[in-house]
Amino acid sequence: MNNMIDEFRCAAPQGLEKIEQRLIKLEMLLVEGLSDDISEHLDVYIRRLRLMRSNLFPASFFSDPIWDILLELNRARRSHAPMTIAELARATAIGHKVLKRCVDLLKKEGFVTVTKSQSSPDWVIVKLTNKGVDSMNRLFNGFVETVNFDLEKARLAGRMNLAA
Repeated sequence: MNNMIDEFRCAAPQGLEKIEQRLIKLEMLLVEGLSDDISEHLDVYIRRLRLMRSNLFPASFFSDPIWDILLELNRARRSHAPMTIAELARATAIGHKVLKRCVDLLKKEGFVTVTKSQSSPDWVIVKLTNKGVDSMNRLFNGFVETVNFDLEKARLAGRMNLAA
């Protein structure tokens, strides 16, 4: 559970605290035994997240390197820190050749911009475009809405089971 929370802490553009709170509530429901099958929902949420992702990004982006790049660039955007190709390679543990191909594809699809640094011409800065930011926001906001809806259903089902 904590690994999942840490992963979303790096990835979610907004609403991260809501995700964490909902995951904690879900964990409490599991511990309290209000529903025997709630543990299966975590897998469902991950699959739903992937399905939502497939509606926002081209299928070729489903490789882990591109997903890791998007997550890291989104984190950098939220912290207002420009990210160079070298920093992106270190943060994602992706080799420079693969990273360059992935960044080129993201650029071609309009999800990132690539510019030379003004402070050092040898540095290449990669940033999410408005399209990239909007897609990441929509993805994670949709995920939060899904978690909220399903947790509310589980809470209501738990109340009905307790009342019976």
